[in-house]
Amino acid sequence: MITLLDLKAELARLTMLKGRSPATTDAEKRGAIARLAPYRDGAIFASKFSGASDWERHPRGDEIVQVVEAPDGVCLMTATPQPTDHVGIDVEDPRTVD
Repeated sequence: MITLLDLKAELARLTMLKGRSPATTDAEKRGAIARLAPYRDGAIFASKFSGASDWERHPRGDEIVQVVEAPDGVCLMTATPQPTDHVGIDVEDPRTVD
């Protein structure tokens, strides 16, 4: 089934999370990140934040390890495979960890 989204309205509902870091808690992220719709083996997400996200690894998807840095702020939409592993904040770059 096709899901129709009013992206402008969905993005307007999000609040800007200022100073995001890998240590930001799920409670602090509430309102700044939303799951918009299912997509293949994951979902479409939107978020608004400044700062940096934590490292993500998608073992059933592209297996890319990623971090998003946006010191001035960003409104971001992603199609993210699930499950998503959030790598520990004490790891500088998990691509170098065996």
